[in-house]
Amino acid sequence: MSGVRCPLAGLLRRWAWLGVAAMTIMGTSASAADSRARSFTLDNGLELVVIEDRRAPVVTHMIWYRVGAADDPAGKSGLAHFLEHLMFKSTGRLAPGELSRLVSGLALTSHDYTLYYQRVASDHLATVMALEADRMVNLRFTAEEVATERDVVIEERRQRIESSPLNALSEDINAALYRGHPYAVPVLGWPPEILSMTGSDARQFYERYYTPNNAIVVVVGDVDAEQALELARASYGQLPRRATAALGMPARVSDLEQAQRVMRADARVSAPTFYRAYSVPGAAAASGHEAETLEVLTRILAQGET
Repeated sequence: MSGVRCPLAGLLRRWAWLGVAAMTIMGTSASAADSRARSFTLDNGLELVVIEDRRAPVVTHMIWYRVGAADDPAGKSGLAHFLEHLMFKSTGRLAPGELSRLVSGLALTSHDYTLYYQRVASDHLATVMALEADRMVNLRFTAEEVATERDVVIEERRQRIESSPLNALSEDINAALYRGHPYAVPVLGWPPEILSMTGSDARQFYERYYTPNNAIVVVVGDVDAEQALELARASYGQLPRRATAALGMPARVSDLEQAQRVMRADARVSAPTFYRAYSVPGAAAASGHEAETLEVLTRILAQGET
């Protein structure tokens, strides 16, 4: 991993870290909830993790797909993120935008995974599972919705990258640091490739990776584990499994032969910004507790008031 990429991003494909991520979102410490975590696998391959926490009558429901921007096909950068947007459009059951009106949910695409999550009252868990199961297999790709969301992604890139000199610099640093590796390509994608995306591109990607045997559902909160399992069987359990492309961590990042310098001039910047990133072993390559030690070191050196 490097200083320009979230250290947890590469870890989240690994089973052991999912419980930690779930508890982070809920604001629950790992030591307080580890003993309550239970895991199940449905007949169609979907994995379910349930962490009971009765302190409030709410549950957080998360579904993690083992696919992200690192899996974008060549020449189609940003496709995983584009599909994340389309997941909020219509299905055979829901009209465009109806899911967002029914439940308040968020989503995130990283290089390594795509995450959708909601926090709802406990008695709405069955509804959330039914909605997520529906859009896992019944998403529509109308020409109007595809064109609209493509424009939305282009505007998102303008606001997040092109209007921010620091974010644009970070993108340049990533491209240099991960040269020849999928992490060099931005999650949002390159503008010409975003503009070339079609509904067919999105559908093929969706049908290849959005399947129960390529997903992990995490439920944290005021719920009985056996009850959550029955709800999952009644919704996700009714979906057929499909063959997916073999997924794993992307190829190892090649070591830099020498230090690289990236410079960007921008008239909007009144004072120079210095940004240094190091390529260090991540969880997939580090030995012992090296990755965790580097994470602690990063926090000591670069975060906090001291």
